[in-house]
Amino acid sequence: MPINYKNQQGIILIFSLMIMAILLSTALGFGLFIISDLRQAKDIDDALSAYYAADAGLERTLYLFRQAGKEKIGGFSGLENTLSNNDKEEDLNGDGVIDWTIEESTDYEPIFFRQRLYSGQSAKLYFIGRNAGSNTAQSLKIEWVKGLNSPKLQVIFTQLTPLTQVGALVYYTDTNQVEISDTPELSNPVCFDFKDKDIDGSTLTLPSDYIVELRVIGSSGDYVDNLSATAYNEKKGLNGCNSPAYNLTYNSQAISNITIKARGNYGNVSQTIYAQLPPRDPAAGLAGFVLFSEEDITKGY
Repeated sequence: MPINYKNQQGIILIFSLMIMAILLSTALGFGLFIISDLRQAKDIDDALSAYYAADAGLERTLYLFRQAGKEKIGGFSGLENTLSNNDKEEDLNGDGVIDWTIEESTDYEPIFFRQRLYSGQSAKLYFIGRNAGSNTAQSLKIEWVKGLNSPKLQVIFTQLTPLTQVGALVYYTDTNQVEISDTPELSNPVCFDFKDKDIDGSTLTLPSDYIVELRVIGSSGDYVDNLSATAYNEKKGLNGCNSPAYNLTYNSQAISNITIKARGNYGNVSQTIYAQLPPRDPAAGLAGFVLFSEEDITKGY
């Protein structure tokens, strides 16, 4: 039977349109993929700029603390040593967009908390103003949870009010003990009193300022989780943490550590850096500040 070619008219055009559609779809897919990669690359670049903007805010704040006599971030009306609103944020390039801010920072830590500390790492708490009577803390409650293996927690209370002994000034450590059991294994968390004792055992005329160090002791890889410390305005008493009145006089401003949260913004990306430091150097060589990441990073002045 002879073939009727008249019925095949236009088939080339249909095939051409189908091939063009396939090629167009492929090109469109590659285009979207490339655009997505470009956006991700821009976000990475913006994240780096945002990080350095946050670092600029942190450095500016630390400069004010160290060089300009500032001791508080804000929220304490009538005090000249607080940071002003202009100190809390800045537009670095003048485009009307705030590049960094520390607005969410806190003056004092109501409850000292660290999520995880590994063996050999330590956290420091400062109790400033007890000697002047502005800080009425008398005891400290510590809670912690064992992580890997069986780490121990060393608790060290060192007085920051120097004592005179044989013609020398001594910063006296009145408590240094190692806790073996963590909070879940105890009926109550462990509690400590500020002893305020002289080296000879006599009671000091005025309470002392203190630095409390919590250090994790164990083998490589050991860690503790959910380490927290809470200050109270009275001695733990004979019943320790079981004292009924002990939990009624919580002191929200006893722990004098300041937490700076510096947030940098660039494009659509924000980066945050945390720094924890005392409000002032209570004694040369004793105070400092630490930037917290996966590992502790000590930053110099």
